[in-house]
Amino acid sequence: MKVKTESTRAVAAQKMVMELLVADQPARATSHDPESKLWQWAEKIEVTESRFPAAERWQGDASHPAMRVNPRFLHPMRVVRARLPRSAGQ
Repeated sequence: MKVKTESTRAVAAQKMVMELLVADQPARATSHDPESKLWQWAEKIEVTESRFPAAERWQGDASHPAMRVNPRFLHPMRVVRARLPRSAGQ
């Protein structure tokens, strides 16, 4: 199988994916690492802003210390292990 990465269709798809990634990031000037690989690639393919709306930022739930974890960062296998009986999760 041959993959053409320089076709107009492929380049448009790459730019759209980058737009989606950039939409969910803080502005480059205020990001924690303005020289990250993400921003380097965005600059390389000339995507500096996105036409897509940004996702709603997670505010967190500080009602209990166990709730201060952003659920987006939970590893699925850890969740499965946490739900298994103690003998099965080892």
